[in-house]
Amino acid sequence: MSFTLEFPAFASIVWFRSGATQGSRSVLRPLSLVLVAFAFLAVRPVQAQQAATLQSVAKAIQSGNARALAAYFDQSVDVTILNKEGSYSKAQAEGVIKDFFAKNRPSGFQIIHKGESGGNAKYAIGKLTTPNGTFRTYIYVKERGDGLLIQQLRFESD
Repeated sequence: MSFTLEFPAFASIVWFRSGATQGSRSVLRPLSLVLVAFAFLAVRPVQAQQAATLQSVAKAIQSGNARALAAYFDQSVDVTILNKEGSYSKAQAEGVIKDFFAKNRPSGFQIIHKGESGGNAKYAIGKLTTPNGTFRTYIYVKERGDGLLIQQLRFESD
């Protein structure tokens, strides 16, 4: 028995050459379309979850809630605030961000750009408004397990 690969639309179907007739091919095409549809539907929840994660991070920054933001930290996080930078544990990073929010109470935050980087990483650039000024905010996240976790967070003077 030999195998033949078919590439209709975006799917590949393997079928046996022996006994394959024009009629059996007509059954494979609709089947391949169903498989493609399931593949797209399987990807959509992951994309929706990732978008929800970035929205939750933005909401935590806007409200100045360091604890809610820390829920999205990886075990180690690089944090840069103005010219002070460091690599912190999840708990330490939460404290650093809490201190920053205490000194710079957020009055608004919006994501102005989102993108993807290599290795299942994504980033967002935002604008944080406080009574003490505006901060350009960089959020770098990576897929870990089922979700996105913050690897790097930077607040720079705008």
